[in-house]
Amino acid sequence: MRQVHSSHSTALLLPPPLDYPSQPVLTMTPAQTCCSSRIIRQIRSLRFSSIRRPPSCLQCPDRPSPRASTPGQSPSSANGPAFALASDPGAPYLFAANYTPTDTISAYAISGTTGALSLIGDYPAGGAYPRSVAVDPSGAYVYVANTDRIGDQCGPGTPSGNTITGFSIGVGGVLSPMGTFASGLAPQSLAITSVGNTEFLYSANYCSNDIGIYRINTGGALSLVGTTQEPANSGPHDLAVTPDGFLYVVNYMADTVDAYQIGTNGLLTALGTYPTSDNPAAVVVTP
Repeated sequence: MRQVHSSHSTALLLPPPLDYPSQPVLTMTPAQTCCSSRIIRQIRSLRFSSIRRPPSCLQCPDRPSPRASTPGQSPSSANGPAFALASDPGAPYLFAANYTPTDTISAYAISGTTGALSLIGDYPAGGAYPRSVAVDPSGAYVYVANTDRIGDQCGPGTPSGNTITGFSIGVGGVLSPMGTFASGLAPQSLAITSVGNTEFLYSANYCSNDIGIYRINTGGALSLVGTTQEPANSGPHDLAVTPDGFLYVVNYMADTVDAYQIGTNGLLTALGTYPTSDNPAAVVVTP
């Protein structure tokens, strides 16, 4: 089994996660920014990095109207914050999920000599508020999670959210949409791994408190294999997979990390739950 880093093992900007209706509602203003401090915890001999968000952190600026985006345009701050990054394991390409206001995914070519980025194009993400992006182990497909909402509680979102959109990666890193697939509520993170000759995609769904399990079929289409339920109000927020077949889920509301073993059919077997500090938002594992 090969490891593919979860889509936002590198995050450029992390707005506060959604809160459940029972939590206080935070007011959003354009001038406010988010803050974070890093806490490193050692769990079962794996190093987990979790981002702790102090109570003073506030929501991101109000969402402007979406801007039309066309492949090949120059980089622009009008794309808004790039919320997550993923690189292509088979080619020098980098992909960014532009959370707001444009609902796009940006593709870049990486210079092999300087590491500089050249914009290939911006592409509609196929849903609202794209939050996470992941590339399959073969480097043929990229997937983006459309979280559906920017608000601070789990309630009705937009009609175009709660989805995962797939793209094929063509010559020169050009993306072509393959289709949009239903997900759980408010997908926050994607992770992809290989089991034998089969690739599986996992989605951490914050508002439905579950992990979606998908098989990546020939041609890149997703088919739902099953769902693993997390405890109520746990708020699964991020995923990481290991080369030896384990998946870890960080729960923002429950202050925990759940450990699972990945079966040959992609389904998950629970191994244990481990405490973290307050409001963990991201998790990575060392190689």
